[in-house]
Order: sequence, then structure tokens, then C-alpha cells
Amino acid sequence: MAIQVENISKRFGNQTVLTNLSVEIPLHKIRLAGKNGSGKTTFLKLLARFEKPDQGVILYPHGVNRIGLLSDCIYYPEMLTLEQISHLYLQESVIQADVFEHYMKVLSLQPYQKTQAGKLSTGTRQKLRVAVALSSTHDMLLLDEPLNGLDDETADLVIQALFEDNRPMLIVDHEQRFTVHIQDELRIESGLSSLTR
Repeated sequence: MAIQVENISKRFGNQTVLTNLSVEIPLHKIRLAGKNGSGKTTFLKLLARFEKPDQGVILYPHGVNRIGLLSDCIYYPEMLTLEQISHLYLQESVIQADVFEHYMKVLSLQPYQKTQAGKLSTGTRQKLRVAVALSSTHDMLLLDEPLNGLDDETADLVIQALFEDNRPMLIVDHEQRFTVHIQDELRIESGLSSLTR
């Protein structure tokens, strides 16, 4: 099974980000590579249905209905506390309570339960995004630089947790911390793509 991307293009104003991109994405863990500005984040947003392509289609196989996106383009309401944010996710059945509590402990987020999102450091906000992603009920995860802002010890914990998770993932990783674990690479250059093993 695979996600079929067929001739998608995406523009923002006068800027063309992706042009006639076609690729088959197998349902396992794949590294998404490419230079800054090549369209990786836009591609993830299209796959997650945060954006719509200007042309072309994305076909999802049976069993891949909900796709989660971890990205610094995901903003939390600044006045809400971490506890309030987690309650919202629980009410919408986005996360599993017991798994989320586990990652709250593992990522040392419990002391920030009453802290407003706008007052969290960059690293702590990233830990929250990771905890939400790992405890989510999504069928597939799209991870845009999941280790950004994390110290080495936390980054190692996140890498281990991601590879204990059996869901398919597409991971952007400029530091190439995941290369030991991932053999397949999808590369986007100038709006075009290729899948290598």
C-alpha cells in the first residue's frame, strides 16, 4: 500500500513551490530531503490536508484516514495553558490520554501544566508538539524537523520513541539524525521528487 501523489502543483501568489510532482509514498518510515525552500513543508501540508493543491490529486489507501502533522507552523493559542490544550485534544479524540501522560513524564513537561503556551520556551513548545504527535490517534505522522529546539538527551529519547511507534512516517531531518534508522529517502528538488533506497 502507498499514498499516490499525481501531478500536484502549488503556488502562493507569484511563487510556484511545487510543479507537477508525482510520487508513490510507501507506508513505512521515510526521510523527506531537499534544500531549504524546495517545498518540503508545503508538501507535508498538502499530504495532511492543511493545504489544497492547485492541480493534481493525492490518493490515500484504505486505512490511512487521519494524518498528523508536527511542524513549527502549528501554533497553540498563547493564552491557553498546556493543561487546557491537552484537554481540548482529548475532547476531540486527537490524543490517547494514557500515552500522552507517559510522554508528559518522559519529556519532562509536567511542571508546565499550568503555564500558558505563549510563555513556553521554543524547546518546551517542541516537546509539546512531539508529545501530541506520539500520543495521537492518527494513522500516519508527518514530522517537520521534530528535533528542532531539543537538547541532545531529549532528541535521543524522541528518536527512540519514534522508532518504537509502528505507524508510517515522513520525516524532515536536516541534521540527518535519523539516517541510521531510515533507508528510504524521498528527495524534493525544484518542485520535482525522487524516491531512493
